Amino acid sequence: MRLSEIKIPTDFESSIPNTYKYNKCERYYKENHKQDRYLIVNENNYLIDGYIMYLVLKNNGAEYGDARIVILNGHEYTDRQRNEYGKLVPPEKVISYKEKPTVYIYGKHPNGIIDKEYVWRLPKSKENMCDVLLSGDLIYCSTKNGIAPVIVTRMEKRDSWDTDLKVKVVCSRIIVRNGELLKYDSKDGSTYV
Repeated sequence: MRLSEIKIPTDFESSIPNTYKYNKCERYYKENHKQDRYLIVNENNYLIDGYIMYLVLKNNGAEYGDARIVILNGHEYTDRQRNEYGKLVPPEKVISYKEKPTVYIYGKHPNGIIDKEYVWRLPKSKENMCDVLLSGDLIYCSTKNGIAPVIVTRMEKRDSWDTDLKVKVVCSRIIVRNGELLKYDSKDGSTYV
């Protein structure tokens, strides 16, 4: 569809797009020379989803974009429709942490009622912590009740994860060793005083 034919609603025009989402979308477009999602328009050519993709296309000089027309007949555009129509990259091509090498941190809650070992994963952005962490260090991780301290019991790097359970993440670069905050370079993992 020609981008000049797409009408932009005022609520999109007046909004400020999320910088992270815009950069991610633009990076995909520049690396792959194609869209990662469709532009979704209604029967009157008003854009109803894909505004960031639209902006990326406009800012990169594209005249056309892959679009889908959704007939709403006055109804709301739903999340179910967004999941069904929006993605251009098939879900099977998206690689999750379960299918690539990931560092897993095992630990226990310091004040936990039950003495149970849990597992968290180090996201790619915090992977250098692996070089610094030792058993007995205290870190902060996501839990079902929010962020909580965890005492590291062991670490393991796996090429894949074979469970359907979703593994929560280590959510802070803070490491406490022997009651003191450990200072280390977050880029290369080297420690300093």
